[in-house]
Amino acid sequence: ALQIEIQHLLSDLNRRNQQLESFKGIGQAKFRNKSRRMSSRIAWAGSNDGKLRIDLLAASGHPVASLSNDGQFLYVLSHFDERFYKKRTRNANLRQFFNMPIKTTDLITLLGGRVPVVEHDFAELKSEPKAKGFVIVLKKYWHGTVEKIHLDETKTEVKSVELLRSNELMFRINFAGNLIVDQFQIPKTVQVTNGDTIHFQLTIDRYWVNPMLSSQLFVLQPPDSRRG
Repeated sequence: ALQIEIQHLLSDLNRRNQQLESFKGIGQAKFRNKSRRMSSRIAWAGSNDGKLRIDLLAASGHPVASLSNDGQFLYVLSHFDERFYKKRTRNANLRQFFNMPIKTTDLITLLGGRVPVVEHDFAELKSEPKAKGFVIVLKKYWHGTVEKIHLDETKTEVKSVELLRSNELMFRINFAGNLIVDQFQIPKTVQVTNGDTIHFQLTIDRYWVNPMLSSQLFVLQPPDSRRG
């Protein structure tokens, strides 16, 4: 009976916002590590087919830096000093930007109001009396625990998610608050941390569901070609 309950809970998580195929939003991003802190207005757009674009905005609203993955290439453009970078990859690892092994698909999942559920061989459900809730523990036979999904006491709200490799924490995702946009539930604030010194937090101010997005939006051009 417990395994049936676990499968129901995981199915509910996998179905969450399934009809949300594209999105865009504006909000506030904060980043800090041991040596620096940064905050910026941020705009983003993405879709479930692996496309994502993020723009850091100046006070004027103009982009300062842009990062995009169109499903074939990762593009990075600094508008300030016109540096441009392009690399072939379908699902970019963004460690160099976040200091954590976050991939494009992880961000698309989070920005789409979904919860990552990684591949696993079996799952356990445990109560967490101190936290007044429950945790779903996902495990692989040769790799130990690969994910922990912390639920509230009703088992309907996800409070946080931990992703692990070799039983070591890669990063933790904390969710706070909710926005309801056209029947879709989106977290108001998402925080990603390595559990120690690195924290990235996104607070959503405005959010659009299933907008029409041109594929060209996700293709960044080098500065010299845009002049011509």
